[in-house]
Amino acid sequence: MTITEPRTDRPAMADPTTAALFRAHRRDGIVLVCAGLLLPLCGWFMLSLDDGGYSTPLMLGFGVLGLVIAARVRLWVRWLRPGGQLLRAEAWRPVAARVARAGRPWWNSDVRLDDGTALRVTELTAAHHALIARTGRVWVVGPDDSGWAALRVDGVRNALPAQRIRGAVGQPPVAGDVTALAAAQLRARSFVPVWILVGWVPWTAWWIASSGSWSIIGSLIGWAVVVFGTRERLLDRHLPAFVAGAEWTPLEVTLKPWGVGQGGHTRADGRVWFADGTSSPLSMPNASVDLLAAAHEAESLWFSERPEPGKTLAVGFPGYPLLAIAKVSSVRT
Repeated sequence: MTITEPRTDRPAMADPTTAALFRAHRRDGIVLVCAGLLLPLCGWFMLSLDDGGYSTPLMLGFGVLGLVIAARVRLWVRWLRPGGQLLRAEAWRPVAARVARAGRPWWNSDVRLDDGTALRVTELTAAHHALIARTGRVWVVGPDDSGWAALRVDGVRNALPAQRIRGAVGQPPVAGDVTALAAAQLRARSFVPVWILVGWVPWTAWWIASSGSWSIIGSLIGWAVVVFGTRERLLDRHLPAFVAGAEWTPLEVTLKPWGVGQGGHTRADGRVWFADGTSSPLSMPNASVDLLAAAHEAESLWFSERPEPGKTLAVGFPGYPLLAIAKVSSVRT
């Protein structure tokens, strides 16, 4: 089973999935910018409490968080306008490339193209690094006269922000199993809201014990609601175990229309069809839009084990950063 390659005879934005993910990028960027602007207001409010200095740690926390957000979205937000223009005007083109410096998923990596151009790219994970090492290529739009470009790897529809730089210094990534690396990254991502809540609980207790305002407990309750609302994403913690013992089997699937949630992930539903002509409802609580688009085009998915009714297992495309947890209904018709 192969992954459909990007069309080279039309602008990159002509792909509906790429266009939808770009709109999600823009929406998430606006949300983060608004959050960054609200942080100084929160700090000013805490300063106005005049509680004998107890607000100082909270103000410092808001300041650090604001700096992290600003550093995280700087390239991303600046790229939206030129990136959108490039994606509407140019087609994807395959280019021989290698990862010259492997950054963290939430930071930047450097990719060197075969013509010597070095691009700084956001959101490349260890699985993306391993895939580039295996294929020796990326898909690129641009760069334009100002050095802005967009990049994607095989199997991924998301146009990642990229900017031309003078050089790339650092250590290249170590090659690994793409599917296993993707499983580990999704597992780590699933715990982020939980770890923030776990860290917030003792901080809130200290604040109240130090005669701080009880109003801060509202934020704790709000974050608990967020964790409860994203509890299905915690199923991703099982992905490494499912992948480690996988005996991948391809089966036909049909999917219902889906939207684009935060971070390019969403819930999706459909049916899996068995060899005897019967089928069962299938749900994916936290699937990437990249995975759903690939499954829709191939009309199939690979399952980490035989999808018996009532099972929870991994689905995706082995060898690509396309992976999700799926639940097979106990109903079979």
